[in-house]
Amino acid sequence: SPSPALGTTSGPCTDLGSHTISTDENGGSRPRGSEGGVCDAGAFQLQSATSTVSTGSASGATVTLTVLTEGQAPSYADGTGTCDVSGATGNCPFLRSAVQYADDHPGTTVAVELASGEYTLNPFADSSWGALHVTNGESSGTNLTIVGPAAGQTVIEGAGILGDDVLSIDNGATVALEGVTLDGGTGGSSDGSGAGDVYNQGSLTVTNATVSGGSASDTGASTGGGIQNAAGASLTLDHGARLDGN
Repeated sequence: SPSPALGTTSGPCTDLGSHTISTDENGGSRPRGSEGGVCDAGAFQLQSATSTVSTGSASGATVTLTVLTEGQAPSYADGTGTCDVSGATGNCPFLRSAVQYADDHPGTTVAVELASGEYTLNPFADSSWGALHVTNGESSGTNLTIVGPAAGQTVIEGAGILGDDVLSIDNGATVALEGVTLDGGTGGSSDGSGAGDVYNQGSLTVTNATVSGGSASDTGASTGGGIQNAAGASLTLDHGARLDGN
């Protein structure tokens, strides 16, 4: 119901010191004719309210990140530098940095755009070993898309050390691969899976992308050289998806 402070005093309007006022603090006339010549009591006057909300990179927003191309990034191929994000766009020094940004912003849809080239993972880049580790965002759900111009042109290459898969997806995380190749994973003992290129516990969609050259470790019969899809996980191989030479 309306506040009892609205329209309860007849003009002229006064402040708390009983001084007559003709405007409010914003310069609007008091009393307003549209209000019938009466004043509201208390510290406010009734007026139509509007608000503007800037979502930036908050939950529910979409952020597009561009990974700097060879020659723009530092001389080594992989690292954990910070992304420079303003509003809905940003630049990242490494692919791993972009994945970390997505992990740190659960609820935000993060699209990572890669140029043509080979992105070789560093086995000592972080605590995930060589794998790009997509977390569940503290149960809020990381949502990540990695996009390249074409599978044959953009390659995400495993670190080449036994125990390093290329991509590890936690339960609750959502990942889409488009126009890229994942290659050279060698059995992800770092995440306990034994998977070659990809260990998926969440939701993975592969479109016009290739998963190739992965080799599973011998830790169990359930491991997969290309993709190991854990029980309860979702895997969609859409048009143009290829599993090759695993």
